[in-house]
Amino acid sequence: MKQLTLDREKRQAIGLTYVLEQVETASPLSRKTLLRLEYFSESDRQARIRHFQYMKRLNEVMTSGRRAWSDVRTALSDLRDIVPVIKKMQAKIRLDVADLYLLKKHVSLEARLLLQPEVLIAGGVSLTDHTRVLTLLHGKRTLEDLYPVRLALSDFDDAELAEARKALAAIQLSLSEVHEPLVEKALAKVETAEQRVSALEEKSLLWLEESLLPFADSLRENQEKLIDLDLKMSKLMLTADYKPDVPRLSSSRLSFDEVIHPEEEARLKTAGLSFTPLDISIADGLTLVTGANMSGKSVALNTVLLNAILVNMGFMPFAKEAVVPLFDAYERIGDVQGDRSQGLSTFGAEVVAIKKAVSLAEKEKALIVIDEPFRGTNPEEGRLLTSGLSSHLSDQASFVLLSTHYQVKTEGTYRHYVSGDIVIPTDEPKDEKDAVRLLSEHVDYRLKEVTGKQDTTHKAIEIAGWLGLQKSILETVERYKLSEEVEDGNAQIE
Repeated sequence: MKQLTLDREKRQAIGLTYVLEQVETASPLSRKTLLRLEYFSESDRQARIRHFQYMKRLNEVMTSGRRAWSDVRTALSDLRDIVPVIKKMQAKIRLDVADLYLLKKHVSLEARLLLQPEVLIAGGVSLTDHTRVLTLLHGKRTLEDLYPVRLALSDFDDAELAEARKALAAIQLSLSEVHEPLVEKALAKVETAEQRVSALEEKSLLWLEESLLPFADSLRENQEKLIDLDLKMSKLMLTADYKPDVPRLSSSRLSFDEVIHPEEEARLKTAGLSFTPLDISIADGLTLVTGANMSGKSVALNTVLLNAILVNMGFMPFAKEAVVPLFDAYERIGDVQGDRSQGLSTFGAEVVAIKKAVSLAEKEKALIVIDEPFRGTNPEEGRLLTSGLSSHLSDQASFVLLSTHYQVKTEGTYRHYVSGDIVIPTDEPKDEKDAVRLLSEHVDYRLKEVTGKQDTTHKAIEIAGWLGLQKSILETVERYKLSEEVEDGNAQIE
């Protein structure tokens, strides 16, 4: 497993932070593991295949064995980290009452889960049976009595210790009947009896620790297995309402059918709207995404990147069907801000970021999304730089999604999707909030695959006019537009 290197800002931008916040793990310990942001890479091919086989089986249990599912979730809520106790055992550091109690709670939890073989088998979890550990920690007390008494040793565990404790209790009881001249002698007897009990307890505790030590590794392994089970169940619950199929693995294709962006869907739902699911299929090299302003290009890129990362983090996708390769790395370029401490402008910072992304694409099999590169410079140079970048990335083994407003040279040689079109509303907006609502209701966000050269209508001028940009500005824009069409020989002669 590798660790995701996208920084906090990028994770938030693509919606990963939102998704992780929605995961309801049974145990806080499992959440800590989740937030390590580990994902399957090429070296974990077989592990990912097995993982989703277990996810499929667990999904069947979730829908058909609700009682067992609920019982396991309830049990897992008691899962706590016993690794510090195990490290103390292995370092021969004396365990205290709290350590022994934690171990006892853990092996009791394991015993409860072993009564749910249906869920364990479905999740691919094979626990070591620690009945012997429970006996060592429990003595002959009843199973309901979990809290340890006197260093977790009962009077039935050691006959000599039991006799010493009884003798101490008898001496302490007799103190109430001792007269003044004999008090000092009686106290000395108490001290001697206490020393004997302490010595025997120390001896028994040392024996207990030595007896527990051989189970240290299997206790740790069981904890890791239970964390994994908790995460599998929690990830399944996250996407249960969407009912996705188990994602398939491919080395040459990345595709989603009816894929959504959960954060955007939640936002739109709050506004009384719905997210338009996307269909997309790409391969290594470059795929262009073009389209009108406000037609959802950025959301489309984030949706693909987010779901690909989630699948390789062991989640079911927010898609009806998915085919997702194993990537060695992920990157997102968009909304790059300048670094004033280094004197970098926004354009300069963007160039540095793109340079790193290109190097990544050359060295590893990565999934990279680049949202409108070089928009911070003049349009002509921006178009040429984007064309050069596109040509270079098209020859790499990485998968690159690049959105742009520029007319890229040799555009017809690349895979190409156009994001949805906008129908300008006929209603006048009441205010800015109402304008956003009306525009959202008139956008077709679906991606459409195209071949050959595509003349994308951006409709920015129409939208600006509908939003109330001053008429004099729009009239000037129309004059400039007509003038350029005449110069290019594209003017329509009536």
